[in-house]
Amino acid sequence: MSRDLAVQALKTDQALTAAQLSTYYGIHPRVLTGLGRRDVTLAPRKNWSRTPVTVRFYALEQKALDRLHPAALGHYAGAAAMRYQLKANADQWQILRSGSSSRLQNHEEERIPDAIYVNGNRRIAVEYDSGTYSMELVGEKLDDYYLRYDATIWGATSKVRRNRIRKLAAEHGLRIRVINPVWWSS
Repeated sequence: MSRDLAVQALKTDQALTAAQLSTYYGIHPRVLTGLGRRDVTLAPRKNWSRTPVTVRFYALEQKALDRLHPAALGHYAGAAAMRYQLKANADQWQILRSGSSSRLQNHEEERIPDAIYVNGNRRIAVEYDSGTYSMELVGEKLDDYYLRYDATIWGATSKVRRNRIRKLAAEHGLRIRVINPVWWSS
């Protein structure tokens, strides 16, 4: 049962960490034969560039992991952490990004959320933010999501960033939910 749920999660979330598979599904990734595996050293938060962490990522196919930029892997894991925090089922969650490095580099121009969470008849924009977006872009995204979705949930990896986003949303007259999606440790 756990194996099937983990495979479904990998289909939904695109990439998960070893810690996520262990924490959320109670299984060691070794029991999931045939998965792609990649160790990546990265900074989960913008201000952690001097103290990067090495994280093992898993996906259903090795070629999928190989084509993904490390930042995209972190984005997928961050969005997945948000899904688990929200207790959203895989069938309520739709990833909207391809995660390729070129697409991620064009991220500022796209203004699309990382995922859509369908909760009942509500479509909720979900955005994972490791701290690299300018506050101007955050404001533009908040305004755009307000017009196109029923609600917005923003995940930010630092307390300072979460507070800045709450303040910015209030300045824009918006109420959003801001959460802390930790994905790089168990």
